[in-house]
Amino acid sequence: MVSVEIFDYELPEELIAQEPARRRDESRLLAVDRTGKDPAREHRFSDLPGLLQRGDLLVLFTDGLPEAVDGPDGDSFGFQRLKDLLGTVGSPAVVHDRILLAFDQHIGHEPLTDDLTLMVVARP
Repeated sequence: MVSVEIFDYELPEELIAQEPARRRDESRLLAVDRTGKDPAREHRFSDLPGLLQRGDLLVLFTDGLPEAVDGPDGDSFGFQRLKDLLGTVGSPAVVHDRILLAFDQHIGHEPLTDDLTLMVVARP
């Protein structure tokens, strides 16, 4: 049985949407600079085209990826592991496959308990 404590993390209440956006492109987006030069900034999804620079990757995934646990230890795949995997550049296909290989190695033969969607695209 999986312990729910492995999903605990600090999330200030003011960052949690209290009601859905009227339009999807008005929903909030957190943009993180991988170089660490700029802090994470809050935007709207309608800002996305202006945030992506030539060659940037956009990685989209459902919660089934970071929350997936391995059998013996019950450790989640986690955001840190995902962040570490994104530290090495590559084409969208290479990054996608690198993440899925690490995911498969993490969960082993455990059945999925949630949906899993992963998409990696690059801005040309």
